[in-house]
Amino acid sequence: MLCSARWNLLRGGLTVANPESIIVLYGGVGSEREVSLVSGEAIGKALAANFEVELLRLDAEALPDSIDVERSIVFPALHGAFGEDGRLQALLEAAGIEYCGSDEAASRLCMAKDQTKTIARDLGIGVPEAMVFDGADAPLADAVIDALGTSLVIKPTDQGSSVGLYFTEHRSALGVTLSQIHSGNWMIEQRIRGRELTVGVLKGAAMGVVEIVSATGVYDYEAKYTPGSTEYRYPAELEPEAGGAGQGTTGSARFWRHLRNLREALHAEPLLLQTLAGVAVGLAVGAIARLFDPSPRAVELLGFPGELFMRLLRALVLPLVS
Repeated sequence: MLCSARWNLLRGGLTVANPESIIVLYGGVGSEREVSLVSGEAIGKALAANFEVELLRLDAEALPDSIDVERSIVFPALHGAFGEDGRLQALLEAAGIEYCGSDEAASRLCMAKDQTKTIARDLGIGVPEAMVFDGADAPLADAVIDALGTSLVIKPTDQGSSVGLYFTEHRSALGVTLSQIHSGNWMIEQRIRGRELTVGVLKGAAMGVVEIVSATGVYDYEAKYTPGSTEYRYPAELEPEAGGAGQGTTGSARFWRHLRNLREALHAEPLLLQTLAGVAVGLAVGAIARLFDPSPRAVELLGFPGELFMRLLRALVLPLVS
């Protein structure tokens, strides 16, 4: 049984119910399953320092029958497809199971990069020009170049941010890449060159600016998850005006206005705001496990794992406890 004193501590002394366990769902069936297996274990281990935790590995797009609606809270730790795209959330909601993170509608919207970009653009947030297409009917390279130029980024619209990522700089490379795509939903964007920065935002407070420096110059799946492939520089060396949005205590009014507006438009939990190359702004808000990927140094400074998880539980678990 979760100790009532611990729950009272998190709620600031208020009496709350005592769920018997926090169930961490991990694994899944998507392309990022192996990553989820690792992060799920790490999340479970950290939570177990203070709470009763049960790890449940998912090997199919279905919920385990063992989840007790009355006695457990679910902490999703799945990455990408079926973890962050709203499908898992829809199953949890249909079963009446309380869970952490954004709901089905917000998760589905945020996983759809093209829809999220449309909302961001409508809010006045700068995003690169792009086109979307069905993999079964890929556009011709000449048509893409006429619309967007030759320096391009190609990626699925509904997968993890580093899954299926391609960069092309001339027509022949673009043609070869498009010829290899036969299914799925895809996006082609103009490439924005610059430094890659990430700013974690938890409960309205910036966690600090981290610069991501890949050894290959491309922050793809291998660079993201292969040890030693990427350097995370904290604090990022920025001019005061550029760093104020994430480094300072008050931040930039424009930065926070964009964050608030985008969060409200997406109906999502304000878990992670990323500024990419100092130009485009996007949200990664599907699964709470994403907090462990892009800004490990910022997480470390919060006292990972104990202090971070206490703050996460304040934001995500406690609203579920009656």
